[in-house]
Amino acid sequence: MENSLKAIIIGAGVVITMIVVSIGFLLMRSGQSTAQNAINRLDQISSEMSESQYTMYDGMEIRGSEVVNVLRKYKDEYIGIYVKTKKSTNGVWYVYDVTL
Repeated sequence: MENSLKAIIIGAGVVITMIVVSIGFLLMRSGQSTAQNAINRLDQISSEMSESQYTMYDGMEIRGSEVVNVLRKYKDEYIGIYVKTKKSTNGVWYVYDVTL
């Protein structure tokens, strides 16, 4: 009887250990998914922040002198600048070393 009690206790210990390990793996998998989502979101925010100096002019109506200043400021950047005026409704692209 003493041996059977020890076997039951060992069996219960093995089952409890397996349950704890399974819960640990489940939590780890869930945490990895959450961490990957957070990393992807941070990458997206970082990209938006790094491009914000260029995109702040999107769709804005600005004066000609400011357009000239922007063209001079970004003349060495790998970007294209599209300028649309009241006289030239088709607009003009100022492209400086844009690589696709």
